[in-house]
Amino acid sequence: MNRYHHRVFQGLAVLGSFTMLVTACSSSKGAQSDTTSAPTTEKQQTITVGAWGGAYDGWTQEAFAKPFTEKSGAKFQYDDAASQMVSRVVAQHDAGQVTWDVLDSAFGLDAWTLWKKGLLAPVPEDLAKKWKEALGEETVTPFGYALGNLGDVIVCNRSVVAKCPTTPAEFFDVAGFPGERAMYGPGSLIGVMLAEEARGVSPNKLFPVDLDSAFNTLKELKPHIALWYDAPDQLDQAIRSKEVSIAIAFNGRVANLIKEGIDLNVSWQGAIYEPVYMTVIKDGPSTQAAWDYLDFIAMSTSAQAKYVELTGYGVPNRKAFESVSTDIAKYNPDYPDNKKVMALEDLDWYLANQAEVDQRWRDLVGG
Repeated sequence: MNRYHHRVFQGLAVLGSFTMLVTACSSSKGAQSDTTSAPTTEKQQTITVGAWGGAYDGWTQEAFAKPFTEKSGAKFQYDDAASQMVSRVVAQHDAGQVTWDVLDSAFGLDAWTLWKKGLLAPVPEDLAKKWKEALGEETVTPFGYALGNLGDVIVCNRSVVAKCPTTPAEFFDVAGFPGERAMYGPGSLIGVMLAEEARGVSPNKLFPVDLDSAFNTLKELKPHIALWYDAPDQLDQAIRSKEVSIAIAFNGRVANLIKEGIDLNVSWQGAIYEPVYMTVIKDGPSTQAAWDYLDFIAMSTSAQAKYVELTGYGVPNRKAFESVSTDIAKYNPDYPDNKKVMALEDLDWYLANQAEVDQRWRDLVGG
């Protein structure tokens, strides 16, 4: 894991080359020509996707699945799992009945956990070589490539709250910054990282985490958390209804709420940078079709540009950004002004301490 962990975060810096993005945006807004080859997938074959559900499914279908179907004839079935991707894949393998082919935008923690368990298919050598040349060597992992990198940002509804928190310390300061709060229910690592930042620990010195101090800080905050959301759609609705006015939220969902006209303040200061991956499940029913689908996404700059416009999340092919405006790019975690003030996860530390972190988190949230 160590050698890949280095590649994860060094590689994601390659994805975030917004120097190229900003330069290109000022000089070219034209659509990019794709370098996709004809898929080998048999017509009418069905690809089953372990997915996030809600609006995100619609975005990925519009950007990726529909154009792939037009090229290959393959059909798609989405099985929404949100925060249950790891447990669902493990259960399918344990039962000897693997029904999924693709994990759509799996969190880095989930993807690396499944890879270590031997439950993800290794990238075929020919595709690995092709993708490394097109996307950058560090972008490609043994099981797929990074797509959908996100930031867990501090968001505040200015139409409800008089003073918005802009740092983790202010998010935890409920007296100085009152308002109903929300956090991601399955986000144990996110939670302890934010708690340490709230105590004054520098974003680049969070690991190893002082778990006793982190959970003591979280216990003080817990009575003020109105919503522990399991899926992004839950938080979206809570913000729309004003049930929640301050939250730790996925940056792409925030960008789309702003498009709806909701007056949200977004702060990247101390936000958590999360790598996200496209992967293929080992022993799935349509493995070749799944690899064809991932190859189509990797090589289609127009599809990736559409994805950025719809979601606000990162994509692996930097050429895709040449037709994306800076108004959209500024909500992306790889935008330079954002990336430099964010905290990076240490997956090695988390996986070594996962049992304790997750149990204490479950006790906190459910207790």
